Amino acid sequence: MYIVYLPLSICYYYALAIKAILEQFNSKTHTLVLELEDVREHDRRVTEEAEIAQRDLHQALTESQKNASLLTEYHELYDLQRKRLEKQINLIASEKELWRGAAHTIALKVIVEHKLATSKRLSLAEQTWYTLASHFSIYLMDKDTIEL
Repeated sequence: MYIVYLPLSICYYYALAIKAILEQFNSKTHTLVLELEDVREHDRRVTEEAEIAQRDLHQALTESQKNASLLTEYHELYDLQRKRLEKQINLIASEKELWRGAAHTIALKVIVEHKLATSKRLSLAEQTWYTLASHFSIYLMDKDTIEL
């Protein structure tokens, strides 16, 4: 191996150049470390926000499922209530027809018993009008059903 002796001035310049290169390297390394810290901080914040969003989404899904089951229960309750009311309406309608028929029968017996001719004609007219109104009511319901 050869030992080369350089003049002192050249060694000094080499030392200065190496020192400048080392300072530049340290400066770049320091800059990269600062950028890495910024990236890590940003990553930490984004991860934290993602976890919060995931928790919120999970909570919203759970609440949505509860609301859906509650809505289903309300719908079932509504159907039961509607069926009960329909039965009650049908019962009341049949009772009304029963009472109307009973009142009509009693009225006819009174008319026959007391020989009320005008009342008999009024009763026949009422029956005719009732039959006609029922017929047209059924006709209009059928027509509406066909149009729908």
